[in-house]
Amino acid sequence: MMLRYSSFIFAIAMTCPSVAASQLEEKITEWLGGQTQQPFKISFNKQKIQFQGCKQKAYDLLISKPITDRFSIDMSLGYAKGRNSFGVYSQTVLIKEYQIMPRWHFEGFAVGMGITVQSAHELRSSHGPDIRLPLQKAYAIEADLPAFAENHSTRVSLAHETWQAEDVAFTDGSYSAKNTALTVSYSIAF
Repeated sequence: MMLRYSSFIFAIAMTCPSVAASQLEEKITEWLGGQTQQPFKISFNKQKIQFQGCKQKAYDLLISKPITDRFSIDMSLGYAKGRNSFGVYSQTVLIKEYQIMPRWHFEGFAVGMGITVQSAHELRSSHGPDIRLPLQKAYAIEADLPAFAENHSTRVSLAHETWQAEDVAFTDGSYSAKNTALTVSYSIAF
């Protein structure tokens, strides 16, 4: 049900570029509040870069739903498209991603365990075959820890990533790779 709502909201957000992101978040939150009688926290991020020969857009819809005082579910849907054009040569890359992260909240910190799935990158070229790079899955454990000030945050993340390809033109049969990473990030809100 939550995935259906988030897909619908993501489609609306991408088709309403003239509405400011904060206004869109307010309208969607009001609509969801009327549909579910439960609180939601929604944010929609749009990033765009463009210069001669390059045009890139990325959209992220983030939904956080508290289930109880100590448990919430965070979910995100993402879509990115990039196009490079140099004379008669052009190349397009498409990426789709979703993430589900249940979080348990304790006194002063939170712990989450979830999955991120990123579609096989689709590379389309005007002078060559289309290529589908491997599907990426990441299983992660995250801990949000206390920081030095109220507007600071610390996150420690342990992620295990796998890439699996079934149709890669430059390999013999299937291709897979794995990576495990420990990440520590410290953020300050201004």
